[in-house]
Amino acid sequence: MPLPGYTSSLIDNPGNQTIDLRLIPSASAAPRFASILFSGTDLAVSGTNGAPNGNYYILTSTNLLLPLTNWTVLATNAFDGSGNFSSTNALPTNAHQQFYLLQMP
Repeated sequence: MPLPGYTSSLIDNPGNQTIDLRLIPSASAAPRFASILFSGTDLAVSGTNGAPNGNYYILTSTNLLLPLTNWTVLATNAFDGSGNFSSTNALPTNAHQQFYLLQMP
């Protein structure tokens, strides 16, 4: 029976004398932003496809090329029971451009 949101394959592993099952999340199953709205000085984002009740971080940076370890954590929260999320945060007043990234721990 297929596992929703995953592509699976059997891999012959002669070194271990096993046949391994490989599960790869499909691109459509990856958590993602679904809506980004500006409201005054706030940015409201929402999304879907997260792990039900799992945690997520919204990272931000003015430099897209910075390593992720140098991005700022804007919000930490949990997906709801269906894997959806929403977060509203103040927009920085001194940045000309801002990049956002959804990250799971």
